Amino acid sequence: MWMIFTGQVEPMNEQNDGHDLYVLCIEDQETESKEICFEHAYKEEILKYLETGEFKYNDFLVTDKNQ
Repeated sequence: MWMIFTGQVEPMNEQNDGHDLYVLCIEDQETESKEICFEHAYKEEILKYLETGEFKYNDFLVTDKNQ
């Protein structure tokens, strides 16, 4: 919720296979002055970023729908 409030995560108001999509904007760890934005991110990918500190798209994301 904090990331939405601060503008780091913004809802795209779009869905893919019934799942909401988001834009995640983070500081570039190498330069710390540029912002990198990842579009069409799933909630689960953002949560994984919070755990690991590294964002990766997951084409094989396991969700409640396809378990």
